Amino acid sequence: MKLKKLLFVSASALALGAVNTNAIWLGDALGTTPAIVHAQELTAEEATLVAEIKNMVAGLEPVNLEQLLNVKDEDLLLYYNDALETSANSDELYKAIYDELAANYLELSLLTGEQYDAYRRAAEAIAAASRYTFSDLNMALPSATLALYQAEFNANGEDVDATVTAILPKIETAVKEYIERREQREAAAAESAEESSQETPEESTADSTETDSSSEEEETSEESESSEDVILSDLDKMKASLVEYSFLTEPGLTYFDEATLNTYLPVAVANNFSAESALAIQDMLVSERPDLFIEEQIQGVADKIRAAAVAETPMLQAQAAEIPNAALLSYDKVINTSDNGVEYIFNRSTEDYPEVFADEANRFRTALNESYGLNEEDLAAVPDVTLLWEEYYSYLQAGGAEDLEELAAVMQAKYEVSTDDESSEAESESESESEGEATELDSFKEALVSQTDLTNEQVAALGDETLQSVLDTFGFDVTDLTEGNVNGFRRMLITYYPDNFTDEQVNSVANLLRESSVSATPMTMDIANQIPSGDFLTWSRESIDTGGNDITYPFQRALETYPDLFRDLVIQAKSDLVGNTALTQAQVDQMQFVHLLFANFSAEGEVDYSAAEQYLRDLYPEVFESETSTDESSETSSESESTSVSVSKSTDVESENQETLPNTGETNAWWIGGVAVLLIGVAGYLIYRGRKAN
Repeated sequence: MKLKKLLFVSASALALGAVNTNAIWLGDALGTTPAIVHAQELTAEEATLVAEIKNMVAGLEPVNLEQLLNVKDEDLLLYYNDALETSANSDELYKAIYDELAANYLELSLLTGEQYDAYRRAAEAIAAASRYTFSDLNMALPSATLALYQAEFNANGEDVDATVTAILPKIETAVKEYIERREQREAAAAESAEESSQETPEESTADSTETDSSSEEEETSEESESSEDVILSDLDKMKASLVEYSFLTEPGLTYFDEATLNTYLPVAVANNFSAESALAIQDMLVSERPDLFIEEQIQGVADKIRAAAVAETPMLQAQAAEIPNAALLSYDKVINTSDNGVEYIFNRSTEDYPEVFADEANRFRTALNESYGLNEEDLAAVPDVTLLWEEYYSYLQAGGAEDLEELAAVMQAKYEVSTDDESSEAESESESESEGEATELDSFKEALVSQTDLTNEQVAALGDETLQSVLDTFGFDVTDLTEGNVNGFRRMLITYYPDNFTDEQVNSVANLLRESSVSATPMTMDIANQIPSGDFLTWSRESIDTGGNDITYPFQRALETYPDLFRDLVIQAKSDLVGNTALTQAQVDQMQFVHLLFANFSAEGEVDYSAAEQYLRDLYPEVFESETSTDESSETSSESESTSVSVSKSTDVESENQETLPNTGETNAWWIGGVAVLLIGVAGYLIYRGRKAN
């Protein structure tokens, strides 16, 4: 359990004295006389951890950051380490820290026992009827809020709504006063920092040449910090717009790390930090971390997703209502961080909840069979999702009305659905060939068992109909009994029907996919081995079913599904790119992980960093738009100047379809074609990227 995770600390938290504070003044915020808390010198990691502890305790327990100014940093670290030994999860961890504070810092008058439970009930009631979250209410001082609530609750005959209405103005005033005090402290801290950074008269008379030669490393550090200030400025603007226009609050934003917020920063920058962009990012953050929001907020975003799906896909209102909120938010998160559109919601819903859409699809099948004579078995072979999309297109073409005649024509033309008469004729013709076909299939099954590790029982369990379908769908020649063709067929069976096979057989196919991903993408074998085999098979099916066989698809899905596995690779990629190109840390921090990883990768060996830099410049032109003016300015100045950085929403990985399947020697035309396209696709991809062979 890794509870000691370092979080992004906001500027306001720093100003409150959470980090590197030697003497912290606590005024009359708590109604006490000013007090001084002396903190021991902390390491950078300890200081960041203390800030995290304060933010988390103030967000989850009835105490605010202003009260925590009166707590020694070393005490917080002690309580934290003690709690780690006994706590099973983060909720228990920070409750244990709070209990230690209540026991050892009596002057804070923290709530305990029944008063603690009473405040939580009161805060829940207030949050449900207002824009305040639990952590927001803490700014009003929990003990004072509880006293107000209990007094009004009794005065209003235990009417919760009347009680909340009565005390909200007082809470708003208290929160406003808290923010004013915080801003005063921030201003004082900024003024103090500015004064301490100014040169003394003696320092200003030092020889400039000696200063320049002795402080090169310091100037480099200042340049980096200056560039980071630009990014933080944009982040601060986005945060301010979110606090102003959405239900997100400043304390609530501290639960999102910088990398997550940077993902959605281009939306805010492109729309000049408008109210519309703030509301859009609000919904994106709810989809990103629904566990941080109350049910009403989650429901609101889920309803918007439902409305979009109903408006732009075949999904009906009744069907949308049956898809759980959690599933909709997970689909929306994928859309927000990829090039997928709203159609992804419908397609994933039909995949995950087929029973919701089965009745509507069967209604169309019945109508097409009874009214237009289309063959029932042929219609059943058309997937529900395909049938519903085709009906939706015909519905739109007809101006918003069902057009089953057009749908019947599409089924016949595009999906070779026959009429009942045609099926009867074909059936009679095929009867004469059935004995020969059965003999060919039986011979192929015998070869499948004798030349591979499949058993008669496994082959029989799949059934002749399934086997014939795979043969026809993927173009395998039933008369070709060579090892390459038979093994290729085995791989396709395991890919599409993994539940019918042993773990060892499934792993053998998944390992081929792992190897192709490692050889053709930035994925390492260590990462690939940590991903379940079932995921690789699922991604392979998805890639094939969407009409391609994109060599990068498993890598993209792995990065999307298991981002933590790639964190070290991303850090290394940023370091390599900054160290080997003209790119700065500030610039690479604005780029999507997938692009950074591809830029720092070469299937041929050495990375051509000149080509890598140009690849990123092409993807992110707006990140570099101010570079020219910065270069001109640097020629006339001995000091580095930070540049204003614009963030553009980047595209996903290159759109070329790069088909691949590992070459195992299959002689079947389908497999040969797949491998040929793989080689052409990889070559084209590397040429596009400007890669050079060793």
